[in-house]
Amino acid sequence: MKYPYRLTLALILVIGLSSSAAADSLLEVYADSTMAGQPGFLVHSSEPGYATVTFFFVLENGQSRIFAVHGEETTDWNIIDPPLYFGPAAGAGIGDSWPTLPDDFGRSSHETFDGFENTTVPAGDFATAKTLIQPDLPTNYVPVSETRHFATGVGMIREYWPWEFGGDVLVDYHVSGGSGYLPLAVGNWWSYTYEEVSAVGGVLPPVNLLRGNFPNPFNPATDISFEMAVAGNVRLTVYDAAGRLVRSLLAGERAAGPHTVTWHGRDDAGRRVAAGVYLYRFEAGEAVQTRQMTLVK
Repeated sequence: MKYPYRLTLALILVIGLSSSAAADSLLEVYADSTMAGQPGFLVHSSEPGYATVTFFFVLENGQSRIFAVHGEETTDWNIIDPPLYFGPAAGAGIGDSWPTLPDDFGRSSHETFDGFENTTVPAGDFATAKTLIQPDLPTNYVPVSETRHFATGVGMIREYWPWEFGGDVLVDYHVSGGSGYLPLAVGNWWSYTYEEVSAVGGVLPPVNLLRGNFPNPFNPATDISFEMAVAGNVRLTVYDAAGRLVRSLLAGERAAGPHTVTWHGRDDAGRRVAAGVYLYRFEAGEAVQTRQMTLVK
């Protein structure tokens, strides 16, 4: 099990622990302060059986930057450099990207606001910002990506990340109390438990999941992949940046398992569309997911 909030690197730097399931954990914004001329907020993260870790966050253009971190066994602050950010900025939109913590394989990475999604987890039902974490690698490399879901005013409530033996791990967060730790404000807190929801062998639990498209950017065609937990009706559509329907790629029943649909950059009339940013929407059962792709000429 990994640490909550993807603060893995900071925790390793400070206390060098490996992760495990936790209960009655608490994240609390307990004071404001200034460090190296930067005004910000001090945040405690505590879990039973682990040392308390203190983070210093600053707000930059409505976005939470992880500025420094230290554990309870040392008073020395580890300054996080280059700047790394946690979560989407206030007012962020699909396609916005920012540098974030290294991925689970230690590679530098960036996070992209990938779409909006209605998400049901033990914490409740939320309209969430869906973000995609990918390593900073050449574009001809197919990255192993991680996905997070943020609920406004609450924080992260769901996370997918690659399992080292294949498949994905799904993590759900059970919020047991608090006002939410995002946006940052003194007095905000979040009490939670979290659990891995994955079967033996790293098999993804029964959820319908949009995997994404490759290549991206693309010309002249791209493959859009998704996975069905059980057989059911699927609708896959493409929209332009203004929200106008461009192409209905799929509408009908598909069997359980992985599927791939190719879009050749044409509209429903068979005409080639202009270069630019397009959104594709996946609807299957309770899953409603939207992602972004770019057609180049």
